[in-house]
Amino acid sequence: MFQLFGKVMQKNKSINKEGIGLGLYITKNLVAGLGGVISLESIEGSYTKFTITLPVSRKIHLKSSQLKSLKKRDVTFKAI
Repeated sequence: MFQLFGKVMQKNKSINKEGIGLGLYITKNLVAGLGGVISLESIEGSYTKFTITLPVSRKIHLKSSQLKSLKKRDVTFKAI
């Protein structure tokens, strides 16, 4: 799937009328530049879930309100 991450070079933009795929291209490069990994899980016609994993060099201390806000956005933290 990640072979599809890239600038779409097409003369006929009827395939994707709302954009040319730069959002995924930019995101993939930002995540890679930060030493992270991006992966996806997708079920056609149902959903696509992107997971971004970034290395953290120190402990992060969040207030409970910040943590609740992140959980609502489906952000999770795992110790590595």
